[in-house]
Amino acid sequence: RAWQNQDRHYDNVLNSMLTLFQVSSGDDWGFVMYDAIDAVGVGHAPEKDAHPEMGLFFVVFFVIGNLFMLNLFVGVVIFNFNNVKDQMDGLSLLTAEQKQWVEAQHMMLNFRPEVYLHPAEGSAASEACHNLVTSPGFELGIAAAIVANIAVIATEHYNQGDGWAAAQLWLNTVFAVIFVVEAVVKIVAHRTLYFRIGWNRFDFMLAILGVFGAALDFGATDTSFADQASLFALLRVLRMVRIMRVLRLFKQARNVRILVETLWYSLPSIGNISLFMLLIYFVFATVGVQTFANVEPGRFLTDDFYNFRTFPKAMALMFVYTTNERWSDAMYDTMDTADNCEVACGGVAAGVLFHVVFILLSAFVMTNLFIAIILDNF
Repeated sequence: RAWQNQDRHYDNVLNSMLTLFQVSSGDDWGFVMYDAIDAVGVGHAPEKDAHPEMGLFFVVFFVIGNLFMLNLFVGVVIFNFNNVKDQMDGLSLLTAEQKQWVEAQHMMLNFRPEVYLHPAEGSAASEACHNLVTSPGFELGIAAAIVANIAVIATEHYNQGDGWAAAQLWLNTVFAVIFVVEAVVKIVAHRTLYFRIGWNRFDFMLAILGVFGAALDFGATDTSFADQASLFALLRVLRMVRIMRVLRLFKQARNVRILVETLWYSLPSIGNISLFMLLIYFVFATVGVQTFANVEPGRFLTDDFYNFRTFPKAMALMFVYTTNERWSDAMYDTMDTADNCEVACGGVAAGVLFHVVFILLSAFVMTNLFIAIILDNF
């Protein structure tokens, strides 16, 4: 047995700053708070909830350091991003070709000629169907059917009863028929004009796949069908396709369309930032393999996956760090050279410098650049 401090402590200014940096990053800050709440005094074992008032210190610091200061950090990154963009004549993180691509996408989406849907001349059936599909109640009814279909799909669960499984089968079939009838009515109303609209082609594809899915659903009840593994795999795919019907609701959701278009415009810049972030991962993973490859399993590092023993595992660990997932535990593993190394490896200075610099670059700077790009294109 050994009487020793917790990894996160306040015995000196440097350790206090390191602990508070961990709290401000949001990594396991609750455990740090409870360690302080349980602390009694020098030479005494911790007691549960000995000083609950200490929790107030950590809550206040977390609000200031994480929720407030990190948002200021985001603001500074975005402010400087816009300044650099203005200095570079708006090119920012885009090459000249990428900027032309984004501008072309804006023009295509904003100035795309609309297809004028009208009934076929001299056809009473076409005119009647046109009046039906262009009425406000028709689209509202289809939207309600989509929502109801998704709700039925969401009720499927493990070990459900045969009665409910049969009800789901028939309900999904009814919805498949509804969407096929919708497509047929629109085709009768607008003939070939129906297929000139992208959303209609998407609807038609889902309707056809829905028919195949319903047929396979009924076939799955046959015992001879149960032996067809490939058909069951196809059935699972078709069932997943049904979920795509929810995308049809985007036609009426203008704000959602704006978000999707913003993401589309941001793809070139996001790709450039991702490549730069990959370069940072590469550099730190290489340094980590050279420095911490011999660290033994500890608080977070393991033999099988979370370690620096190979370059691919180190790259995966860099991504885990970016999500603020227990990077501090890994840092203390690399600092604890006495127990966690068979040969010389790591060290206090190396472990702290490596992890703090990487968290600052990846979690605080690079991820905020993604936010800056999205806001710039919004």
